[in-house]
Amino acid sequence: MNYQTSALWFYHPFYFLAFLLCLACTFLGFSSPIFYMLIAGLVLPVIVSMRLHTLSESGNAWLMKERSDWQVYVNGIPVQEQRSTLSNPCFTSPQRLQQFYLRAFICKLVIQLAALIMLLNQGKEAAWLSIEGLAEGIIFCALVLIIVSTVRTLRMISAQQWQIQAITSTAGSHWYQAFFVGRKQAQSALGRLCSLV
Repeated sequence: MNYQTSALWFYHPFYFLAFLLCLACTFLGFSSPIFYMLIAGLVLPVIVSMRLHTLSESGNAWLMKERSDWQVYVNGIPVQEQRSTLSNPCFTSPQRLQQFYLRAFICKLVIQLAALIMLLNQGKEAAWLSIEGLAEGIIFCALVLIIVSTVRTLRMISAQQWQIQAITSTAGSHWYQAFFVGRKQAQSALGRLCSLV
C-alpha cells in the first residue's frame, strides 16, 4: 500500500523547482514559462486523456490502467482509496497509432511555439545586459531546446523510428502500442507526450 502525505509536485523535485523558477520569472515580466508549464503540464494531458477516453468508447483504442491502493491523510484522518493510472494506450492499427501521436505532438509543438512567441513579445524592451535580458536568454534557450526535442520526436514518428509492440487481448483482437528507445531505457509514447520536455 502506498502513502501520500503531501502534494504530487513534491514527488518530482525537478518539476517543483522549475515551477518555482517560472513563478520567479513572472516577477521579471515573463509569463511565458508559467504559461507553458500550465498548458503543457496540465491542460494538454487532460485533453489527451479525454481524447483517449473517447477513442476507447468508440473501440479504436484500448486503455490499460494500472490500479494501486493508497492511504491518503485528509485533515489527519487516514482514508484508503484506489487510484488508476493511465499507461501507454493501444490502438487498432500502426497507422492509427502514428496518426494519433503525430497530431498530439503537433499540438504540443504549437504550444511550445506560442510560448516562444509570447516570450519574444514580452522581452522586446528588456536590455540585454540586465537581469531581465539574462532571464530572457535562459528561457529562450530552454524553449528552443524543448522545441528541437519535439521536432526530433515528430521526425521519429513520421519515419517510423520507434518500437511498435503488438498485443493480443483475451478476446483475440490485436492492438498496437509505441515506445521510444533511448540509451538507457524505453519510454512510452504517452509518457513522452505528457512530459514537459
